[in-house]
Amino acid sequence: MTNPSDRDRRFMARHPVVFRNIDFDPQRSLMVWGLNVGDGWLPPLDQLVRDLAVVIQRDGLHDFEIAQVKEKLGELRVYVRGANDQALALIDAAEARSIEICAVCSQHGQRRSEAWVWTLCDRCHAEARP
Repeated sequence: MTNPSDRDRRFMARHPVVFRNIDFDPQRSLMVWGLNVGDGWLPPLDQLVRDLAVVIQRDGLHDFEIAQVKEKLGELRVYVRGANDQALALIDAAEARSIEICAVCSQHGQRRSEAWVWTLCDRCHAEARP
C-alpha cells in the first residue's frame, strides 16, 4: 500500500474539519495516493479547504469526505462525497481557477499541451522542456 507523502500528511493535518473522514484504505478511497498535485496548487487548495471547512461546520455536513485530489489534463480535480450545493460550487470555482495557476510555483500560468497537459507559467514551462 502507498501512503501519502509527509507534505500531504502535514497539509491534511492542518485542515482536520475537511480531512477528518479520510480513509487510507485503497478499496474505499484514492486518498491513499495523497494529494496528487504540484506544490504550486497547494495555496489555492489551502484556500478551498478553508472555505469548505466553513460550509461543513455551518451546514453540519457530517458525512463530507474527500475521495481524491489530483491533477487531470492541467486542471485541479477534487472529488468528494456528502457535499451540498455550496460545497460543490466552491470546488467547481477552485477547479476553474486552477487552469490559470502554475502547478509548480503558483504564478500565473496557462495550460501547456505537449507530451502531457500541465498548467505552467512561462519560466516553469521553459525549465521543464528538454
